Amino acid sequence: KTYVANLRLAAEQAAAAAGVRVLIEPLNAHDAPGYFLNRMDQAAAILDAGGAHVASRGFGGSGRDRPAALAVGPTGDLLVAGSFETGGISIDFGGGPLAVAGDRDAFVARLSPDGAHVWSRSFGGAGRDEAHAVALDENGDVLVAGSLFGVVDLGGGPRGAANSESLFVMKLTAADGAHVWSRAFGGEEIEIAQVVAHGGTLW
Repeated sequence: KTYVANLRLAAEQAAAAAGVRVLIEPLNAHDAPGYFLNRMDQAAAILDAGGAHVASRGFGGSGRDRPAALAVGPTGDLLVAGSFETGGISIDFGGGPLAVAGDRDAFVARLSPDGAHVWSRSFGGAGRDEAHAVALDENGDVLVAGSLFGVVDLGGGPRGAANSESLFVMKLTAADGAHVWSRAFGGEEIEIAQVVAHGGTLW
């Protein structure tokens, strides 16, 4: 009851501020044992009770699918980045199953304010590849950061190094998620990018 009351208050304050939306995220029981909110239907019920429910969507295959980052565009579009455990089975955000390359592949999806599919992309090689962060630049283009294991083609040719984990950063177009540029950096140790932000210079 306290959580719903707090959510209702947050929704009322958000409604009074232009361009502010309330988002809550279920956490899967494997990563957060005992956490009270771990399914999309639970989240939708809580938002309904709090009077803040605008839209909700669920996506996933038979493996462990993990959204790692969320960004909201100036028009309310949602950018979601993360990874999906394939087991030979893909994930579908509404535009058809994404390509499967390895055991765990990275994904980026753009959804409309009501959760409808705009575009989605997957990236990966034979190993474990994950997107950990997503942001928008001043033109609305999409910046993604994460980690690659081995050599992976992110859309601009091979990136990374054989038999090692590298961090990557890439840029995709706002309209359709087409590759603009990508970079990977790494040495003999494990390198992982967890945050990406844009303020004239990419960090």
